[in-house]
Amino acid sequence: MEEVISIGLKVLGIFDGDIQYAASFAEYISEQRSIPFQVRVFTNMKALEEFCVNHKIEILLLSSETVYEEIDRLAIDKIIVLSEGEILTEHFDYPIVYKYQSCDDIISEIMVNYNADYLETSNYNFNGLNLNIVGVYSPIQRCGRTSFALTLANVLGRNSQTLYLNFEMFSGLEKRIDSQDHRDLGDLMYYYMQDPESLAANLNMAALQISNMDYIAPMRYGGDLKEVDSKEWVRLIGAIGGLGQYENIVLDLGEGIGDILEILNLCNKIYMPTLSDNISKFKLEEFQEFLFKAEFVSILDKIYYLEIISEGYSCEDCGYLEELFWGAMSKFVDRIIVGEVRGKEALDMLQAMLSGHDGYTR
Repeated sequence: MEEVISIGLKVLGIFDGDIQYAASFAEYISEQRSIPFQVRVFTNMKALEEFCVNHKIEILLLSSETVYEEIDRLAIDKIIVLSEGEILTEHFDYPIVYKYQSCDDIISEIMVNYNADYLETSNYNFNGLNLNIVGVYSPIQRCGRTSFALTLANVLGRNSQTLYLNFEMFSGLEKRIDSQDHRDLGDLMYYYMQDPESLAANLNMAALQISNMDYIAPMRYGGDLKEVDSKEWVRLIGAIGGLGQYENIVLDLGEGIGDILEILNLCNKIYMPTLSDNISKFKLEEFQEFLFKAEFVSILDKIYYLEIISEGYSCEDCGYLEELFWGAMSKFVDRIIVGEVRGKEALDMLQAMLSGHDGYTR
């Protein structure tokens, strides 16, 4: 009889001769709703080989006594060794976890190893989906970043499904957009961490449609933003992209995120609003130097520098979004998308600005 594996669930295998240990650990994992894996226990090589003929194992926990040469040829993404405390110098190629610590600690180490591997190897291609992740960020304050990001999402949404996410501690958007009765970005992160498989349902419950785009309310208590590790935001954004529901995800990035470079590195493109005063130029120069020191130079090639116009729209009246989406800002964004510049040309423009020869005033 063909063995049935639950659709959508990844497989975590435990291969250990200690049947009681393997069964108890498997039962504990199965009871944790926050772990999106179906657990399978194997006590001999033949059973493992037969299972791998028709099924893929994402993570396999191996007893340190296993003969590894027989394992490498099977369909297994990640191998983690369960050590009984001995020094396993012959197995340095695999992550090693001490098997007799608490189950929670073991699970934590397993997920850290698995997620780190995912981030390094996925290269954010999202299984070939046509996904455009756009970051809007600037080290300069009061430069029109959020107005630009909102309008950009709305313009992109004319022709393709677009989601706008705001990562500011104090965005002010709740006063402009009535979203108090809806789940916010913090709620979405919480439910995703509890049960990743329910992301699509929770996303649909949180998303509001505003003009041409979908919008999820920012975290209502801005201090919570700093409590979330940047890698968790990368995972959530990547998971949303992987659903295939959106062609564009616009990230409005403030200073509340712990490691902004993790998020910028995820983006296909980054718009960076600037101002022409000397302090703003110095801030841009320091940010550029920071990228070099942090060895994230590749981010520079994704950046489109722009000075945002301020004439023709007002943020003071009750028609804030209407002014953005139908006024001068919308026309400005249209022009940016059609005639955008990047790479060396953009860097040349920045250098001209920094040297006092502003060749990029819009």
